[in-house]
Amino acid sequence: MKLTPLGPVGLLCLFLIGCSPGWKEFHALDANRDQRVTEDEFFTRVTGDSFKKLDANADGKITRQEWRTKESSTSLFSVSDRNGDGVVTLAEFSAGKSKRRQVSNIFHTVDRNHDGSLEWNEVHSR
Repeated sequence: MKLTPLGPVGLLCLFLIGCSPGWKEFHALDANRDQRVTEDEFFTRVTGDSFKKLDANADGKITRQEWRTKESSTSLFSVSDRNGDGVVTLAEFSAGKSKRRQVSNIFHTVDRNHDGSLEWNEVHSR
């Protein structure tokens, strides 16, 4: 999957300030290509992109050293490393309830018709 230059968080920020994203950016969020972006699709993309930024060597795991390079606090690393093996996997990274709540709050702010998905005409008309 090709990543957009803005990434999903940047794209949602554009939604929030009233800018219309292009079709390419919207389409990049729509994993199953049904012309609708669900909260799950958005969450998966946001966490996946964030994980990739921290996983410097792209081995599918974030080490404490990789975390320290990008984040100022390693205390969150310990919380994220749920099984205590010294690395954070994507599953562990995505499991935090506060992370899901933050993404959900942003998503529902953008979902103007409150149907649980974002459609092109819904976001493009902003």
